[in-house]
Amino acid sequence: DASSTDTTGYANIAVSAIHLTVLDDESVGLVPTQVTMDLTEEGASGATSIMLTSQPDGDVVVVLSSSDPTAATVIPAQLTFSTVNWNIAQLVTISPADDHDVDGPQAATITAAIAGATVDTTGYADLAPQTVAQVAVADNDVASILMFAAGGGAIDGNTGGRAGADAKC
Repeated sequence: DASSTDTTGYANIAVSAIHLTVLDDESVGLVPTQVTMDLTEEGASGATSIMLTSQPDGDVVVVLSSSDPTAATVIPAQLTFSTVNWNIAQLVTISPADDHDVDGPQAATITAAIAGATVDTTGYADLAPQTVAQVAVADNDVASILMFAAGGGAIDGNTGGRAGADAKC
């Protein structure tokens, strides 16, 4: 302003236009808190939690699945993130399945995929399925031999009991 009392001369300097480019460094993605876990058949469940890496502009529905439900299952089957809760971790419970078979250790991959019900337009709908947990399940079953005595009683071969039974294969 020419009428200012500025005596430094700044009031008469021409200002040049400044051109800026803003780069968005936020990318779409999922963040699990625990990516590997070791469980045992009939043992305690494991847990992980998932949140989004950036704020969506609508609901993002994430569908969770196990590559082998006979080894491990996942609950809940889906999570919904919104513009409000996108950065709040949601709990996912992974439970070992007990199959009563002596089949050794099992493995399952827990995968998260974006559902068709997603209304976000920031890129979450195009996100490829992601692994959120690798699960190893130890077998708790033991091979045993069950013999039947001539008198009709059963003898458990794992206890070392003797009852004079004849075993036939």
